[in-house]
Amino acid sequence: MLIFQSPLLGFNRWLENLAVAGKSLTFLSSMREYCRQAELEKTVPKKHEGYQYVAKAVTLDKLLKAKHHFWISLAQDFHPFLAIYQTNRPMVPFLSSDLEKLLRSVMSRFLKESVTTSAKTFTQLAKIDVTSNDNSKLSKAVDIGIITKREVDDLRKNEQITQQEQRQFQLDCKAFLTHTSEKLLEKCPLKFPVVCFLRCLDPQVMAGPINISVKLFERLLGILLDAERVRETEVDFLKKEYASFLGDDVHGNPKTLHEFEEYDKVSSERVDCFLATYLKASKYQKLWDLVKCLLVLSHGQAGVERGFSINSEIMEYNFKQKSVVALRNIYDHIQTCGGILHVKIDQELRNAVKNASSEFRREQKRQQEEKKNKEKHEANRVVNDEISSLKVKWKRLLEHCSVLQDSAEKLAERAEKEDNMVHLRKSNSFRRTIKDMEKEADEIDDQIETLRKRLKS
Repeated sequence: MLIFQSPLLGFNRWLENLAVAGKSLTFLSSMREYCRQAELEKTVPKKHEGYQYVAKAVTLDKLLKAKHHFWISLAQDFHPFLAIYQTNRPMVPFLSSDLEKLLRSVMSRFLKESVTTSAKTFTQLAKIDVTSNDNSKLSKAVDIGIITKREVDDLRKNEQITQQEQRQFQLDCKAFLTHTSEKLLEKCPLKFPVVCFLRCLDPQVMAGPINISVKLFERLLGILLDAERVRETEVDFLKKEYASFLGDDVHGNPKTLHEFEEYDKVSSERVDCFLATYLKASKYQKLWDLVKCLLVLSHGQAGVERGFSINSEIMEYNFKQKSVVALRNIYDHIQTCGGILHVKIDQELRNAVKNASSEFRREQKRQQEEKKNKEKHEANRVVNDEISSLKVKWKRLLEHCSVLQDSAEKLAERAEKEDNMVHLRKSNSFRRTIKDMEKEADEIDDQIETLRKRLKS
């Protein structure tokens, strides 16, 4: 199977960098004052190596605050994409459209509007030469963010920077955006046609024009056929099954069509669970088998990154978090002392060794209590998940009842105007369906109350 590698930083590292940038802005004025006091020899760390780097940045770089704001502004463009795709949900059907939004957001900052708007398709967007001066805006027209622009303008107005420094900063921002777009395009999964064609498994796309969805699925089948993932004898059959599913089960049923139109990749259930509800029927078994294979295509390395550890060199199979933290503390302390032979064996260290046994027993007791709480929490979590699932189903039923009620009333009015019993029969059929759905909703409500009583306090 193909594996689509994410072109972006790990989500946790990205959030850490974003938080550090925001926090450093808060302390920037205090750091400048600290360095000023250090220059007057009112503070100690003037000769410290780390201090020299900080002092140079906060005192000599007048545009440091503007650089922070620019980075935060750009990071906020990436944040929604990273937040959504840091998940174990199958997200490959939505990858192409979300990546296109991200690419357009970054490119629109420094490329001419005519260049980005002329790229109608994903393929055209990925082929844009972002390094060409003919395609890019003038440096002063580059979107560096509102707060960044205000900061730079204030510095120029107060004559803290020259016009040349202002222009150089704008050029640096443009170069950074260009390099970022280059890296995105280099790593971007949009260069794989299969990513674009997998949109045919997006419920909202399936709820759109049938001919577009079928065309996407047909091209996807062509790629799978070349990769020897489907047999030649099955291709036409799979295409007919897909077209039949869209025509008969999705567009042929107002209730189902509404569910596909309102599907949300974040708040709704997983797309594999959602599609399984409709495709598990025996008549679509071959199509469902193919869809399952397609949905296991990886959209990134979210799961891999969660298992990544910078402490891999000191890890053992039976190590837990506290063991790793303790080892790092010991190592850092030895390094601070200048080596293991220089570690001072004082009374505090001796007492810690003497109390090791009692500390071990206390830790065992704490772990037992934690295990009990975890088991209770896990039991409640399972029940809460069932309750959440039933609530979604209950809400969906009530929404369908409301839609069917409006349709029934309109058909009744139409029957009265046209004196046509066919419309009246349809209206009565809808009302009977509404009663059944309201009864089912009441049963679900009772199930929810029963589950709530099972929750452990």
